[in-house]
Amino acid sequence: MKASVGGGILLLILVILVVINAGYIHSVTDDLSRRISALPETPDESTVNHIENFQKLLSQKYPLLRLSVSFSQLDRVSELSETLMGYAQSGAWADYRVTRALLLNAIEDMSRLERLRQ
Repeated sequence: MKASVGGGILLLILVILVVINAGYIHSVTDDLSRRISALPETPDESTVNHIENFQKLLSQKYPLLRLSVSFSQLDRVSELSETLMGYAQSGAWADYRVTRALLLNAIEDMSRLERLRQ
């Protein structure tokens, strides 16, 4: 009987931790998506600064994100943000737009993979 109660408590704790983790991932990905969505369609003088702020936020959240988000997903987001920075600095507008859309999609993938229900 004690083992059943202990197992039930352990299961409850595990479910609570999964829900907390999913909530954290969704709040971080929502914030990241909001920052990238706020970038202009064509880069201007403030775009590089906004991308740098995005990268700083991503590096701050990285240690906790890597506990449940796969390395390939995080690496993809990091690489796309670096590429976006390069295109914003060089003025390659078409490549900037495509990379911005790919980055938004990569962030949404992180969120989709942590969804608790369909």
